Amino acid sequence: MEDGHKKLATQYLEEEANAVGDEGGTDHEAEDTKGSGSFFAKRVKKIDTAKMEVNCFLADQSEELQMVLAYRRIRKVFLKVNCILPTSAPSERLFSRGRLILRHNRMKISDKHFESQLLLCVNRVF
Repeated sequence: MEDGHKKLATQYLEEEANAVGDEGGTDHEAEDTKGSGSFFAKRVKKIDTAKMEVNCFLADQSEELQMVLAYRRIRKVFLKVNCILPTSAPSERLFSRGRLILRHNRMKISDKHFESQLLLCVNRVF
């Protein structure tokens, strides 16, 4: 993958992982202590766990689909992006082909002959 495409894909994955991460859990916080016991020396900084998870996922060498399950946010993004929506287009195509086969001049065709003609017509591509 080209560097530009890889950078865009990583950025998209980080944004989606952040959006998914905001729904459920909270990010971890760590104290950054510099200096003595002064109140102002302690700062709480937020660790970007979504970015760390994306980096770990991208660094993982496994190519199995099961590796997605190991990363909570990545799994949610995967399910959001890779789920196909059901469609009725294949059945509508089949009915359209059936209408082309069963015309006025072929009304007395038997069911078995109609089915074989329809399958031959539809599977012609294969």
